[in-house]
Amino acid sequence: MLYQENLDTGKVNQIDNIHFGDIEINQCLNDSSLLCIISQAEKDKFQNDLLNFQSRLIPLSPINDISTFYAIVH
Repeated sequence: MLYQENLDTGKVNQIDNIHFGDIEINQCLNDSSLLCIISQAEKDKFQNDLLNFQSRLIPLSPINDISTFYAIVH
């Protein structure tokens, strides 16, 4: 695990082959070897890129029909 001592988990960049950080939305949409999890804020940010891919967004743990995170599936 790569981390910097005495920092919270928000500073972890990678655990094994799982990477945390900013996403490249086109890579997430086109690379079937990736599983991308995006936040509601990223969904809003990339709304124009995601217009034709709504069926590929799977809400994760929705509460009252509102989801905080989405998986992009292929």
